[in-house]
Amino acid sequence: MIRRATILGVSLLAAAAAAAGDLPVIRHDVQVRFDLPSHRVDVTDHLTVPAGVDTLLLNAGVALQSLSRRHPDGSGEQQEPAAGIGETAPPDTATIRLPVNPGGNPLAAGEEMQLTLAYAARWAESTADVAFSRENVGREIQATIADEGIYLAASSYWLPLADKALHTYRLKVVTPAGWEPLTQGERTQRLEKDGLLTTVWESDAPSDGLTLIANRYLVTERDFDGVLGATYFLEDEPALVETYLERTGAYLEMYRAMIGPYPFTRFTTVENWFPTGYGMPGWTLLGGQVLRLPFIPTTSFGHEIAHNWWGNSIFVDVERGNWCEGLTVYCADYHYKELESPA
Repeated sequence: MIRRATILGVSLLAAAAAAAGDLPVIRHDVQVRFDLPSHRVDVTDHLTVPAGVDTLLLNAGVALQSLSRRHPDGSGEQQEPAAGIGETAPPDTATIRLPVNPGGNPLAAGEEMQLTLAYAARWAESTADVAFSRENVGREIQATIADEGIYLAASSYWLPLADKALHTYRLKVVTPAGWEPLTQGERTQRLEKDGLLTTVWESDAPSDGLTLIANRYLVTERDFDGVLGATYFLEDEPALVETYLERTGAYLEMYRAMIGPYPFTRFTTVENWFPTGYGMPGWTLLGGQVLRLPFIPTTSFGHEIAHNWWGNSIFVDVERGNWCEGLTVYCADYHYKELESPA
C-alpha cells in the first residue's frame, strides 16, 4: 500500500505542481478588525493582481466604502461609493463583480495591477439550528460574528477571489483580548495591548481561498520534526489535547513516508462551537461533538491531515472530477482498514 501510494503521489505531485504553476497568483495584504457587539467586520485589502485576471468576486452583502486602482504605467483611479452599512443580515449568496482594469491599457505579461478595497459587513448568521449526525455534519454556515465565536468561510467571499486563480495572504487581525484567531499560514506577530489582540498571519503557499475563525481558545503547541502541531480547544481537557497531538505526530510521520514532505509549516486542530468537519490548508475545524467521538482520532482525523496533500496543496480541477477525495480515501480510510486486516 505505502509503496503504491508513494509512486502515485510522486507523479501526481509533479503534474499538479505544473498545473498550479499555470494559474495566476493574487497577493493580498489584509487588515481585519472585529466589533463583536455590533457583529461587524471592517476590512482593508491591498491586492496585487497579475495579468490574466479580469474580475474579482466579493460578497454582495458588504458595504463597499472605497476602491482604488493603479496601473503599472502609473495611471489610476479612485472610487468612493457611498459609505455606510446596512442592517445585520446573513451573508449574501450573490457576489459583486469588480473589474480589475476597466477601460485601461491591457496588462502585458508580467505586469500587475494594484487595487485597494475598503469595506464592512454585519454578519450574525445563527448556528442554533445546525444539527449533527453521522450522515449530516451540519448546515453550511458562511459567516457569523458574535460573542459565541467568529467564523468567516472562504466560500462566503468575505475576501475577494477570482476564478481560475490562486491567492497568497498577509493578514493582520484585530480581536478583543482573550480571543485567539486562527487561519492558514504562520503566525508571525502577536501583540496584546489596550484590551485588543493583534496577530499577523503570513500564508505564502498559494491557495484557493482563506477561512478565518476566532474564539476564546486554549492553545497547546508541540514540534514534530520542524512542523508545529497545535490544538485550539474551548475547554481545558489535557487528555483530549494529548490524544490529538499524539495522532498529529503519527499521521505526519505516516504521510511523509507515504506521499512526501508535508506541504506546510504547521497543522492545527481547532474546535468549533457548531458542528463542522472541515480541512483547510494546515488546519482542521471540527465541531466539539465531532472532536470528542472516540473513533475520530483514529479515522476521520487522519483523513483531514491527508487532505493537506490532496486538495489543500494539490488542487482539484472541478471540470475533471474530484479525484483528490478518492486519493484521500485511498491514503486514509482504505489504508487504515488494510492495517487492521488483509481482509
